[in-house]
Amino acid sequence: MTLKLNRNLTHASRTGYMQLEYNGLRSSIISITQQAGATGESTDYSADGQTTLMQSHTLGDGIPLVIMGDGFLDKDIADGTYDKAMNEAMNYFFNIEPTKSFREYFDVYSVKAVSRYNSFALSSDTTSTATAFGCTFGGGTLITGKDGKCQNYAKKANSQIDLDNTLIIVVLNSPDYAGTCSMYYNEVKTDIPTGVSIAYVPMTDSEIYGGVGFEQVLHHEAIGHGLGKLDDEYYYQSQGTITEAAKSKLQLYQSYGICRNVDIHADVTQTFWKTFSADNRYAKENIGTYEGASTYTKGVYRATETSIMLDNTGVFNAPSREAIYKRIFFIANKGNYVYDYDKFTNYDAVNRTTISRSFH
Repeated sequence: MTLKLNRNLTHASRTGYMQLEYNGLRSSIISITQQAGATGESTDYSADGQTTLMQSHTLGDGIPLVIMGDGFLDKDIADGTYDKAMNEAMNYFFNIEPTKSFREYFDVYSVKAVSRYNSFALSSDTTSTATAFGCTFGGGTLITGKDGKCQNYAKKANSQIDLDNTLIIVVLNSPDYAGTCSMYYNEVKTDIPTGVSIAYVPMTDSEIYGGVGFEQVLHHEAIGHGLGKLDDEYYYQSQGTITEAAKSKLQLYQSYGICRNVDIHADVTQTFWKTFSADNRYAKENIGTYEGASTYTKGVYRATETSIMLDNTGVFNAPSREAIYKRIFFIANKGNYVYDYDKFTNYDAVNRTTISRSFH
């Protein structure tokens, strides 16, 4: 039998699966992986590492946000494609609450990175030099990259940058649907965590993926995971009930202030969002305990039926907005900050006026 495969013209590797059957006998599953088809190679690296201050803070002490790209060639920088992608990422970051209301607190930098190729290596290639930050597409929505190199490029933007409170967004020059955030944290018992975050976000084509594109993935990965240090609220049927070991690890993470948008308690009065559930102003958001979160179908709960941390659509729910709000003001005040629920809910009125439309 002869198989003819079409050439892979995308910027990422792809894998197909097949199985042979004859007279009731089946072969093992056969996988065929094609590397991405490189469509160009850089020769001019003179722009690599150049930085631009895209926005300066006018309130607080400045929250560092550094945006850089992977899989962009020298010609993409020369013709403005790179800068357009960085500006698009910045605008998406600030077009949704809570970051929309607090844009003036951020210092936004872009750092140019020239990739050798505009295609991404196989996920098994951990030493990839095909692109500036060695990003690869793995199984499902996984993206891996060179976190250390990303942090070094962030320092090019500002040598005095506080990486513990920096969010780095790496924009992948790819239309594919994926996204991963390397969410670092310090092992300190606290309500508001610290630690650098590196959000790997492709320029996902929303027309291909049912309306979920670059914008929505960036909201989930960069604002949700990266800034808010939030957990995923989706779940896989294959995961089943959370194990005791995973439950203990989740509780440990939560003692460090991260992943508090999910909870192991079915009783809403025992959850991290119990105050919201008892606040009549949030009645339209239907805050309760909905089973299925942190990738497990059973034993972990989220606060609302849907949210950005579940399926990338709609809005951030109240517990998520609160976590993002806390980190904004913690960083903007260099840690000299005490959270005030009343001040948060006063701000959050802008979300309560529209929330009912987002959760139907």
